[in-house]
Amino acid sequence: MPNKSLGKRSLATLLDYLVVYAFTYFYILAFGERAPNGTHVIHNSALLIPTAFWFIFIVLTEQYLGGTVGHQLFGLRVITADKHSLWLGRTLARRACDAIEISWCFGLIAYIIAQTSEKGQRLGDMVARTTVVAKKDLNVTIQFEFEQTGA
Repeated sequence: MPNKSLGKRSLATLLDYLVVYAFTYFYILAFGERAPNGTHVIHNSALLIPTAFWFIFIVLTEQYLGGTVGHQLFGLRVITADKHSLWLGRTLARRACDAIEISWCFGLIAYIIAQTSEKGQRLGDMVARTTVVAKKDLNVTIQFEFEQTGA
């Protein structure tokens, strides 16, 4: 059964990546070299700045706030399949799939996969064993990994 918050998830992702793409575009315009064909390019260590921005804006906000800025604005939260908070390994696994299903096609592949998957998950959710839920529908207490008992 597809997740009923798929429309909000899609808009949240578009918003998040619009910010990332805009930052990258203006960074390259401001600090890139003008190529002979009129475009602007960045090289070597200058590539780290847009990558660091993506890591902070997407990965760390999802890790520490339970969702990206877009998720927060649309009242969504990323949780593990067993209803726990994320840990960095899962967040990185989830976001590593962005290159396949979001970045180059504006999320079309992620949308199709989430629309057709049994649990409404995109590839990144399946790999990381996570799901995105509306905060208002979340009626369980999130338990952090370090709070779990061994029994």
